[in-house]
Amino acid sequence: MNEFELLVHRQYREVIAILVLGFSTPGLVVLGKKINTSNMQVFIPLLLLMFLLILIYYFVFGKLIIRYSKNKLDFEWKKRILFENKDIEPVSISDIKTLVIDDKRFLRKIITNDRIIEINNGKTKKGDYQLFLKKLILNVEDNNGRVIDSKQYSSENGYDDLSFHLTIILFTASIFLISRLWEFIDFYSLLLLLFPILAYLRHINLRIKKKRQL
Repeated sequence: MNEFELLVHRQYREVIAILVLGFSTPGLVVLGKKINTSNMQVFIPLLLLMFLLILIYYFVFGKLIIRYSKNKLDFEWKKRILFENKDIEPVSISDIKTLVIDDKRFLRKIITNDRIIEINNGKTKKGDYQLFLKKLILNVEDNNGRVIDSKQYSSENGYDDLSFHLTIILFTASIFLISRLWEFIDFYSLLLLLFPILAYLRHINLRIKKKRQL
């Protein structure tokens, strides 16, 4: 039996997290401006921002254990993603119709006739996991299943990189809010507004890297 502990995330929750962060940051700036004590004007918004970032982390990320034995995959949450209370039922390899895998190391989805199992693991340095993926791919293909990447899956389902378009909307909205709140912003509070912009630039950087790997 092979067992792997993976850090997993939910892509749609990343979009929600970016939106929440983008729209809450200007609110924290206004809150800081209304505080009378100068030191607290920066400290309290930063404290609330740190709390929000921690909450976002547990909302997006979790730890999942995958066990592979006797042509079956079992799943167990070591650390559940926030508000995701359902257990993942075991799946037989012969029932898998499609695997969505990126770069031959990121297992995105396991698709059967009646359900879609979201995985979305992050980077892992364990060589055994790469061997597991190769074996899983071979077994699925031997059972007339197929292996595709996220781009093909998105195209087949009628949407293409929704998160990117939502991020563009977020960035535009952030610029609009900055122009409306400019009179309330001092130099130190302005630093809080950098977070949604940095999140946007990080997203663009990841997209460029992904394009170069294709």
